[in-house]
Amino acid sequence: MKFRDFYNCKGHLEIWKIYKDSGKQELFYKEDNVVCSGMGVVLAGLFGASGTSDIADFQITLFQVGVSGSTGLQVSSNGRLGSALATADYGGGDLEVVSHDLVASGTTYNNEAFGVIDTAYIDKIGDTSCRWRIILDENAANRGDSDPRINEIGIFGYNPTQAGTPASYLAAYRTFTGIQKTSDFLLDFRWTINF
Repeated sequence: MKFRDFYNCKGHLEIWKIYKDSGKQELFYKEDNVVCSGMGVVLAGLFGASGTSDIADFQITLFQVGVSGSTGLQVSSNGRLGSALATADYGGGDLEVVSHDLVASGTTYNNEAFGVIDTAYIDKIGDTSCRWRIILDENAANRGDSDPRINEIGIFGYNPTQAGTPASYLAAYRTFTGIQKTSDFLLDFRWTINF
């Protein structure tokens, strides 16, 4: 199988605000995303792996949100967010945050903060479609009045080159209208990729 067989790979992102008091759901943003060159690294690693390889290395199980998204980053060659949140910026809540290496444009960035996508929120929704749901609950990634708004997100393959020190690659990216995240609501990012 050749990577060009996947050139029609497309993604779509919806962002929902869910208010904790009323349970009301509000569609905040809906748009196609950019599938990045890191997806090629993920797929090439998967198809070239041996039978004894750990499948977890090729899964898209990490994400970052950031505050410096721009249309200039909405290109397939993009390898990282404009300004991803640090571990402390993710705050409390049920979100698991890990320090992990990131590879972008041949450079390794050590100990970046990543949120872990719970496997319960990764679904096959058709023969050629997968959906990831990323939940920032009411206690996660809250922003003060003077803090920059969250306006970008990326999902990452865990360790597709099977490096000794695991290193992630950006598989898909989207910038969006800034959100001043507060404890009044949770954010539910619903990301679908069609292969």
